[in-house]
Amino acid sequence: RTTQMDAHASLTATSIHASLIVTDTAVKGRALVVQGDGTADWALTDAHAALTTTSLTSALITTGSAAHGLSLVVQGDGTADWSAATMDKVSIAFIVNGGTSVITPGVKGFLEVPFDCNIDQATVLANQSGDLVVDVWKDTFANFPPTNADTITGGSEPTISSAQSSQDSTLSGWTTGILAGDIVGFNVDSILNVHRATISLRCAR
Repeated sequence: RTTQMDAHASLTATSIHASLIVTDTAVKGRALVVQGDGTADWALTDAHAALTTTSLTSALITTGSAAHGLSLVVQGDGTADWSAATMDKVSIAFIVNGGTSVITPGVKGFLEVPFDCNIDQATVLANQSGDLVVDVWKDTFANFPPTNADTITGGSEPTISSAQSSQDSTLSGWTTGILAGDIVGFNVDSILNVHRATISLRCAR
């Protein structure tokens, strides 16, 4: 979604936000966000420098008193990915609920993911201290349902051990990419004491 704002009204003492969606193969679906407090004119930098992993060139020229109709310009050669810090963050959350009883092992359900994204963190939140191992499976809609052969955790399943919560942003061995329309499944491998738990997969898109 693109929102157009009056260029002069945007340059206030509060903030200005500008975004640009790039569709180059190397940066498809990434969003650039540029922020400033608006207390001084934007300065022109080298608008023709190549985009690298450590630099991004942008320019917005204003005259202070006559800023109408001007725009932010961002240029790059598309050879490097945008930093993950510029991506939208969303969570794919699934609740496993045993009611008044301890959760039982086995397949607990599936979710469709309607957008492309990459998992960058897995969090487990339980209603009480205990042990829990949850495997995450993924497959296409055409191949529904996912099975154990479709695990994406590479032996590093979301886990709590004598604890009520855990968080893993390393995701060693994981297959983190998800395509729009993929089906994600959740399977409880082992359990002790926990009655209810939320498994949250934080994703960048």
